[in-house]
Amino acid sequence: MGVEETHSQSFFASTSYYVIMALLVLLFVVLFAVFRYRAHGQADVVKAKGRRANKVAVRKLRKAAKLMRENKPAAFYDETLRALWGYVGDKLNIPVSQLSRENISQRLQERGVGDDVTSKFIEAIDECEFVRYAPGDAQGNMNKVYEKSITAIEQIERVKNKVKKGAARLPMLLCLSFIIFHLSFSDIVAQTKVQADEAYTQEEYEEAIEMYGQLLAEDPSAEVYYNMGNAYYRLDSIARAILCYERALLLQPGDEDVRFNLQVARSKTVDKIAPEREMFFVTWYHSLVNFLSVDAWAYVALVALALAVVALLVYFFAYDERLRRITFFLSIAMLVLFLLGNLFAWQQQKTLVGHDSAIVMDESVAVKNIPSENGSDEFTIHAGTKVVITDDTMSDWKQILLPDGREGWVRVVAMEKI
Repeated sequence: MGVEETHSQSFFASTSYYVIMALLVLLFVVLFAVFRYRAHGQADVVKAKGRRANKVAVRKLRKAAKLMRENKPAAFYDETLRALWGYVGDKLNIPVSQLSRENISQRLQERGVGDDVTSKFIEAIDECEFVRYAPGDAQGNMNKVYEKSITAIEQIERVKNKVKKGAARLPMLLCLSFIIFHLSFSDIVAQTKVQADEAYTQEEYEEAIEMYGQLLAEDPSAEVYYNMGNAYYRLDSIARAILCYERALLLQPGDEDVRFNLQVARSKTVDKIAPEREMFFVTWYHSLVNFLSVDAWAYVALVALALAVVALLVYFFAYDERLRRITFFLSIAMLVLFLLGNLFAWQQQKTLVGHDSAIVMDESVAVKNIPSENGSDEFTIHAGTKVVITDDTMSDWKQILLPDGREGWVRVVAMEKI
């Protein structure tokens, strides 16, 4: 399988890549709207009271507990009732004049609170109003009312939190399912690779090459091409080893191990052709582009976009001026990195998809001046030499260019495209 077939399987510029990018932008829009809405909501007294309802009720119940320890039943029951009625009035935004058991039951059910929890809250109010005038153990009655009141408020808050968490449960389950599927597929591929590596370790190189080939048919990988190149090298098939190393280098340009082994393999070829020199800044730029692979640059771009989203949100809604300045410049830096990541990934993919290089497979090949066997021999090249195809229009012959500038025509069967 040639590397030219892998571009359709690349993560960069795939549907998944664009979907994730769109989701990040959508996430920014949604969170911006939500935070803006909350910023306006903080100025709304009613909503603020609803958010503070639990804290206010807790403070009142603490005061009631103090009154209970001081054995002041009348004051205790008054404070407990104020805590219960005040809590539900603030939480449900019901004016004091409209507070009733029927209204409370209806509004709690509308908020997703079940009948059981609603009944317990109403019972806590009834218990507080009834027991204050009941004879018997005053301390025991106060303890009973206090416990019921705390339990009722805690259960309503618990139900409210469950509703919030439930909204995020489905996306989490979908993500978990995807991860499980991905890990299962990875386990199968990893198992086959382990078998191939074991065959290589046991010096069964031909068997290892066959298994590596099966893996590459399913999922082209720089690591697998690298291992296959090592197996070919052990079999002294230098041209095939160079072809595998070159394909690995296309998929993982920054891999130093691949570059080193490719250099070692090239040292065993007959032709030693020095490439034409290029300007130093061009070399630096190519080194930067090739520092990571296509998909690695794509992941860098997405992470940079995600960080830019977070930084912009902090910038828009933070109160600290220093933090706003930091996140402003951070967001600009991340957006620049996002653009560069896409640019470098695009350039690498362009090289990967549109590359026109090949490796000579025959031991000795005569390069002709015309695409015909009757043409004159211009020069001779040997197995393992890398050439650039400059004319791909003919089916049997290709015009090639060597790194030193020489060119000519070679039969297709004498070489294999990277």
